[in-house]
Amino acid sequence: MAHLWITVLGALIAILYNILRYIRNHREYWKQRKVAGPEPSFWCGNLKELVRPEYPAPLQLRDWTKQYGKVYGIQEGWESVLVVSDVDVMQDLFVRKFEQFYGRKNFPFVGDVDKEKDVHVFSARGLR
Repeated sequence: MAHLWITVLGALIAILYNILRYIRNHREYWKQRKVAGPEPSFWCGNLKELVRPEYPAPLQLRDWTKQYGKVYGIQEGWESVLVVSDVDVMQDLFVRKFEQFYGRKNFPFVGDVDKEKDVHVFSARGLR
């Protein structure tokens, strides 16, 4: 009976270790790719800094752009987001290389970007 408990305890420790390692690797997504950006918190990434009512998200993004440059990575909860503020890079991504970079963050007020006919280039995704 004692061997069973040791086996179960060992399995639980191994599972917990792998879950924590997965979370840590996910949080270090941009660091592993050598992309600068603010350090995300363990559970909510950089959302804590982005949803403060006393300091709106656009101002925080502006500050990070000044600190980390025109291209940097943040974590919005579990989602890794590349922030691009360079006009030349944006034109390259949105126009010249649209086929390779069509995955963009969807905003709730845009509607269904896969079915709407009048979706602008900043919300469009996939081949149309």
